[in-house]
Amino acid sequence: MPRVLLILPTATYRAPDFLAAARALGVEVIVGSEQPQAMAGSMGDRSVVVPLEDPEAAVEAVAALHGRSPLDAVVAVDDQGVVIAAKAAARLGLPHNPLDAVAATRDKAAMRRAFAAAGVPQPRFEVIDGEPTASVGFRPGGRHRRGRPGAGDGGRAAPRRGVRAWRRGRGRGPAARRAA
Repeated sequence: MPRVLLILPTATYRAPDFLAAARALGVEVIVGSEQPQAMAGSMGDRSVVVPLEDPEAAVEAVAALHGRSPLDAVVAVDDQGVVIAAKAAARLGLPHNPLDAVAATRDKAAMRRAFAAAGVPQPRFEVIDGEPTASVGFRPGGRHRRGRPGAGDGGRAAPRRGVRAWRRGRGRGPAARRAA
């Protein structure tokens, strides 16, 4: 039976889907997350702590697990773990995504430049204050709504910052409106 390490952040909502898919494929799952599993003591090498905030230490933890109990694949279920999964699989000689491609998924400006170079259609974007801002839709009245697809935050907290930076860069912020 193939053994797959799933890098599952403890706060992910994706775990049930990945575990169900693994069962359907007949794959043995080893859970790797940044916190010990509640039943870690009885799970043996089916659970490993993978420090997601320290990719090099995480790769070492995966390599140590592989030394005790060989893996057939390392798969990240969230964007937090994609670089770790690719680096660990590369080190172990397992199939993996190219490291530069994985790194680009964590840097939206680099990813958009790669898409543009490959001719992949995408919204117009520009980098403001070192962060990419893209046109992501329209507001009533025809004004663009702009957001910053975040560097590693999935864009969750960024749209307001992106709008403010864009307005500052274009002289359209609150101060410019008051002066008009």
